[in-house]
Amino acid sequence: MLPPSWLPTRSLPSAESSPAGVIIRPEQPGDADAIGVVLAAAFNSQEHADLVAALRASPSFIPELSLVAEVDDQIVGHVMIGYVGLEDDGLRCDIASLSPLATRRRTRTSEQRDRIGAGEGRHCTRRRSR
Repeated sequence: MLPPSWLPTRSLPSAESSPAGVIIRPEQPGDADAIGVVLAAAFNSQEHADLVAALRASPSFIPELSLVAEVDDQIVGHVMIGYVGLEDDGLRCDIASLSPLATRRRTRTSEQRDRIGAGEGRHCTRRRSR
């Protein structure tokens, strides 16, 4: 399957700084377990971690649009954008789909969690529109 036309076409930075010493960077192959822990804790359920793992394994996974937030070399947040294909009368349209956005609950303060989540969302949508 060809990627949707809205995928980024130019090189993206490997990591971006965000407020409060948070680094937001693309997910790396070794990050999956830590991302699962963050998701399960954030939603009090393994269900969301399993959903993100399934999205990662699907053809709609776009590695450049799966981002983690790090504080002190620890993954504390995750968000990804993939795509969903809609079909009607033989016409197909690929639309952006946002995964569950999660930040680790034990992040220093609720205000910092909010900033991390907002930063992840901003960086992900910025990457999607490049």
